[in-house]
Amino acid sequence: MKRFLPLALMIGGFAAHAAAFENPRQAPGYMQSSWSTVHTDSSNSDHVPLAMTSNVRQRWHVLKGAGIWTPPVVAADGTVYAVTGEGPGHSHLHAISPAGDILWQSAPQQSLSDFDSLAVFSAPILDEDGDIYIGDGNQFWAFHPDGKVKWVTELPGLGIQGGFVTGMFVDGYVGGVSIDGKVMLLHRSSGELAMPVLDLPGAAGPLGPPIPDPLWKNLVDPAIRDQVWEILRGHRYEITNTPAVHPRTGRIYVIGAGADESEGHF
Repeated sequence: MKRFLPLALMIGGFAAHAAAFENPRQAPGYMQSSWSTVHTDSSNSDHVPLAMTSNVRQRWHVLKGAGIWTPPVVAADGTVYAVTGEGPGHSHLHAISPAGDILWQSAPQQSLSDFDSLAVFSAPILDEDGDIYIGDGNQFWAFHPDGKVKWVTELPGLGIQGGFVTGMFVDGYVGGVSIDGKVMLLHRSSGELAMPVLDLPGAAGPLGPPIPDPLWKNLVDPAIRDQVWEILRGHRYEITNTPAVHPRTGRIYVIGAGADESEGHF
């Protein structure tokens, strides 16, 4: 199960050992680093072929008091990209050096036209050029490694209501499967739609129990607290997890809620 963390830290030498390596579980387009997407590679393997030690120690601690829902990703040069969701007045995408210094942050959210707090349920994905791609509540964003915005695509104009639980690279395109069951692929260079949006044959998921009253208070934007809880638990929405992309064929695998309570779709 995903866990909502109250802080970001780096233990031992993980960031220092993020040099590029060939990963057979990684589809073309993704950066060849130790952790370039939410489950390390396009296969969602969560496998890192790095030698580890039991003699670990905390090297640094940043983003104190912020909530992090998805794992940070690590570029080939050791830069860590983490996403938080504190709400208006706060930055939500953070680039952190291997030494624990903040290199840059997205502009603070002033309105939903900015990079907003709903990005917290997505991890960034890194391409082979080092560019960073991630969705928020109503947009899909691309950033250059220096933090400059490459492009922004408005999702409601494409008929997509809600964000993505982490994006994907497929056949040279970037996109994802939205929480309302829409498959979107964009040109990586411009953010323009590459092909018609595909509406999966599912429906909204079942409703679940309300969020426990004290959970995540003061860690996440109060406006999205219920929604983040529902996505974490797999309730209400059609898609609540990250698709996998086959490393050789590019075939997309995604699990979602079916048209009625007796079935799902894959």
